[in-house]
Amino acid sequence: MLKLKRDERGAAVVFMVFLLPIIIVLVLFLVDLIVLIDARMRLVSSLDRAMYAGASSLSYSMNQISHLNWLFEKTYLEKRRDLDRASNEGIGWIERQIGDLKRRQSLLEDEMRNVAHMGYPLAHSVARRVVEKNLRGMGGLISLKYTPLYGIEDAPLFDMVDDVGLDGRYKNIDVVEAAEISGAVYDPSDYKVHRYELKKYLKKDPSYVAMVAALEAKILPPFLPRFFASAPLRITATSASQPFGGSIKDFANTPAENLDEAIRRGRDFLYHPALVPLSAVVEGRYEGR
Repeated sequence: MLKLKRDERGAAVVFMVFLLPIIIVLVLFLVDLIVLIDARMRLVSSLDRAMYAGASSLSYSMNQISHLNWLFEKTYLEKRRDLDRASNEGIGWIERQIGDLKRRQSLLEDEMRNVAHMGYPLAHSVARRVVEKNLRGMGGLISLKYTPLYGIEDAPLFDMVDDVGLDGRYKNIDVVEAAEISGAVYDPSDYKVHRYELKKYLKKDPSYVAMVAALEAKILPPFLPRFFASAPLRITATSASQPFGGSIKDFANTPAENLDEAIRRGRDFLYHPALVPLSAVVEGRYEGR
């Protein structure tokens, strides 16, 4: 008995009809995955650049405070030298010299405080601009959110009054007796002993200065949402940076005739930007480094 031969012509076409949509979906999924990986890499890279730019801004602020602190101590040294050279000057002259020193130092102190208060806002503003510039025009980007996690924008870089002893007094105060200056132990008008407190320098090294930020982007992949109406995908990145290697106090003690010379001689005590691991910021913050 003869067996009928099966006609399999067209089976491949039927198979491809069922397989082709799956292949198309897989290809589109692969394209979307590449887009998301690229977006993630750009997000991380942009945030790292932003944090480095922010650390550069913080370093500039810290170095400004170092310069002002040097001027603060230079003002003290000059006035103390004038007082040491005085001979038989009256109490009135002494008080005018002390008053002049305090006025000049007060202006420098106010300027330091302004720099300290503007440090973090300026650094985060710089970082935001870098992020926006680097991610402008990125395909599929719906929204972008930059969030400071450490070094918040409404806080100063540090407390300007932190070099104090257990008794609440400045450690860097030089107490000058009027008798050391003029030979007069008391003012003949009120018979009071006169003692004057001169600030040697204002700011020691801060306990910790750093900045950490998170970046969140919502991305709409180019193909699959059109078919499946999926929601935008959320991509995040974090990065940390800090001014590195400087010392405000050591720079203030740099011997020099003027600020330009102090900058040349004390360049090893100036701050430089550095990216750091997030864990280093957390550990450093809680260890008070």
